[in-house]
Amino acid sequence: MEHTLCPPGVPCRIGWWNIPIPLRVVFFAVMAVAVGIMLYGIVQRIKLWRAGQPALSFDRPWERTLRTLKYAVAQARILRQSYPAVMHLAIFWTMVLFFIGTVLGSLDTDVFELIFKTKLLIGDFYLIEKVVLDLAALFALVGLGLAIYRRYIVKPDRLNIDWRFNLTLPLLVFIVLTGLFVEALRLSAQQPAWAPFSVVAYPISLLFRGSDVAGLEIAHRVLWSIHFLSVAAAFATLPRTNLFHVFTSPANIFFAPFKVKGALQPIRNLEQAEQLGAGKLTDFPQPQLVNFDACTECGRCQVVCPAYAANQPLNPKYVVLDLQGALTAFGETRRRGGAGNGNGASSRPSIPASQMVGDVIKHETLWACTTCYGCVYECPVLIEHVDAIVDMRRYLALMEGDIPASLATTLTNIERAGNPWKQPKRKRAAWARR
Repeated sequence: MEHTLCPPGVPCRIGWWNIPIPLRVVFFAVMAVAVGIMLYGIVQRIKLWRAGQPALSFDRPWERTLRTLKYAVAQARILRQSYPAVMHLAIFWTMVLFFIGTVLGSLDTDVFELIFKTKLLIGDFYLIEKVVLDLAALFALVGLGLAIYRRYIVKPDRLNIDWRFNLTLPLLVFIVLTGLFVEALRLSAQQPAWAPFSVVAYPISLLFRGSDVAGLEIAHRVLWSIHFLSVAAAFATLPRTNLFHVFTSPANIFFAPFKVKGALQPIRNLEQAEQLGAGKLTDFPQPQLVNFDACTECGRCQVVCPAYAANQPLNPKYVVLDLQGALTAFGETRRRGGAGNGNGASSRPSIPASQMVGDVIKHETLWACTTCYGCVYECPVLIEHVDAIVDMRRYLALMEGDIPASLATTLTNIERAGNPWKQPKRKRAAWARR
């Protein structure tokens, strides 16, 4: 079917070229397991978000969709800085093109060939697809190269390095390179007249010209297997690596509440509420838990934070990442059947409050925040750092009575004199005459 549907001399994609049926079965089985592991990880994370207070909202869906397109797809805030913009857009959009190319290939082989007995990727459309995907591979390598250079050579203070980046960056480079070499081996073995339209793979294929065709086919089959195994590994590990923000960042942008910029969320039912502020993870609203998982670890919030610049014990990026780590620990505790929250009000398990406010996030960290909202303004995925910090402050102040001595004095002065400086009320308007 593959050859009879491709007329002689017409550019046409030959589905499953050089891949025998047993290897195809292995491919589908492995990819099904990998995608299943990925989906399981995503579902487990969504369950953790739902452990928070029920505040996810689907109101104003059109505005939410437009906002998601602006910040998640067009990535408006990332464009504020040229180097990260070029780097991130090169990686993001090439991955989108790879996804589209994979979909087109699947439609061509599994729908058009099997059902309609014709070809989708044929003629000029096929040639355009080859040019676009090869150029996408080139730009993906450029973007990944910029990311590796910046993180491992330049090493700005705002960027951290751990096992996740050590895994994902080389893995993505490996996937793109093996994809190009798989294509190059096929072109070298087949030598179709339209091979130059594979503008990146074709020059590579010239390295193998003159080699034995049987040897090229064996090399192609082996490298193809390694390539798809690396793709499967990327899928399976995605929920535990930095690539998870591909899902969480758009979700956070979509569910972010609509409010006046800089406005803090009021305490609902203040007089009747038994819990004030957030002492444990389940006290946060659900959108705030999505916040913690949405972080791209770009460090823009860290750069603009005046408390961090003044060497105060606050780094807004690590506040979010530490809460993200606490959320992961909470999920592991829940899967092991951990104890409940201890207040008898709910059977929903939770890590104790002391393990979040005080241990995960230190008291001095919370009180160092000036609530200037610089971190929120810079965040490319609309994380509300200040809301989380204020919620934990409220817990300390209203539930534990734990506030810094200097702040206690200020609050006492405001209560007694109506101003933080303890000036007589009759002098309150004196500044206006200066």
